[in-house]
Amino acid sequence: GDERVQGCETLVKALVEKGHLQSKEVVQRQNLLRDLWSSLQKQIHKRGQKLRDAAEFHKCSQDLADALTHIEEKRKSIPDDIASDRQSVQAQLHVHEGLEHELSGVEQL
Repeated sequence: GDERVQGCETLVKALVEKGHLQSKEVVQRQNLLRDLWSSLQKQIHKRGQKLRDAAEFHKCSQDLADALTHIEEKRKSIPDDIASDRQSVQAQLHVHEGLEHELSGVEQL
């Protein structure tokens, strides 16, 4: 792209220096080419930025969906009932402390 535009610039310059009869028209067309090339580069840059922004949004959205799914799974894993004997209560407490520990690591993210 840039090389081709630069090649045209060189050709136009050579024609103008030689005093070509259509130098004025060639210079006008070259100016148009330069303007359109600049406009195209700006459009490409803007589109690239929009695509990067969209990718960032979708990654964030997916991370949020994953976190919500994880939280819902953990919420469902917590039993509503409390065991009626000491050994079962201790087992439930052990599982509960593991869940608390796991969730404290998630909070730091």
